[in-house]
Amino acid sequence: MSSVDDLIDRISDHPAVVVVGTGTGVGKTVVTGRLLGEMSLRDIPSMSMKWVQTGLDVDPLDTLKHDNIARGVDPGYSAVMTPKERTVYRLPMAASPHLAARVAGIDIDANRCWEELTNFTLAVAPILVEGAGGVLVPMTRTATLLNWISMWQLPVIVVATDQLGTLNATALTLEAIDRRRIEILGVGVSSLSPEETLVTLDNRAMIGAMAERLDVPMVHFPFISKLSFTY
Repeated sequence: MSSVDDLIDRISDHPAVVVVGTGTGVGKTVVTGRLLGEMSLRDIPSMSMKWVQTGLDVDPLDTLKHDNIARGVDPGYSAVMTPKERTVYRLPMAASPHLAARVAGIDIDANRCWEELTNFTLAVAPILVEGAGGVLVPMTRTATLLNWISMWQLPVIVVATDQLGTLNATALTLEAIDRRRIEILGVGVSSLSPEETLVTLDNRAMIGAMAERLDVPMVHFPFISKLSFTY
């Protein structure tokens, strides 16, 4: 069984999985979209969502990107709901959720996010929930993303890059999650550049060893060029 098949089997055992990152810009959106496409190829109904999307002054919805990326993997992929329907909070400022919400003059309600997720799982499952930033990003002034995940006992997929500096961030993220006894289904390593170097190759090998110690698959997601996103 390939590592991606192993990961998809693990995802399929759960109604919802959170895709978390070692930081901002590490490839969570790309990994989420590619996993949606891989599940579509295997005739596994699935859907993505975001609890909080920030930075809409400069970027389209991540759920829209998920759909475009999924169709790049499987042209037959079809989203069950629109990207806007699958994004609970849509905030203009590119900042952590707690700050973007404060600037927008709203309060992020964890209960609303949970209710939306549970309602979506009645329509289709598994749901891939893309997190915001790193796993310890503040969703509100008093709760991090990891607090929510721990409270709801949701399994996670951890996304890291293969770029310089990734090893410390990945090790700390895995340790923080594992110490809270949250189930880690696998580690996705996203290449942000087409260039292969001694550093990127060794980083993937080292992250693979971290995943092996946790007895979970490590899946490499090679670089893909930018896509065009339209509403």
